[in-house]
Amino acid sequence: MSTADPATLESLMDRLAALMPVRTRGFFGGTALVCDATQFAMVMGTTVYFVVDDETRSRYQAAGSEPFTYLTARGPITVGRYHALPPQVLDDPDALHAWADRAVQSARNAPAGGRRRTTR
Repeated sequence: MSTADPATLESLMDRLAALMPVRTRGFFGGTALVCDATQFAMVMGTTVYFVVDDETRSRYQAAGSEPFTYLTARGPITVGRYHALPPQVLDDPDALHAWADRAVQSARNAPAGGRRRTTR
């Protein structure tokens, strides 16, 4: 696992702070982003991942986004709940707000224990 890049995290937090109450906490070697007790995003290295659901996943895929994947001794693990935020969204405050708001909604609406991990 990689740690969150400080510059990426600071820039993202600056942008999101104007839109919603966000705090951070450690998360598997990266940093989780939390809004009103709901974890809706994480930063690993320089990549920002937002929570997706069955309705929003196709939007991320259409933008060329990949799910979060990490390596284990048994091979790669893909976590379909998190997809990389498309770079163009980070550059557009209105888009960032819309995608972040939808990620919070997706995280809140996820079934309890709703982690879906697949091995590639």
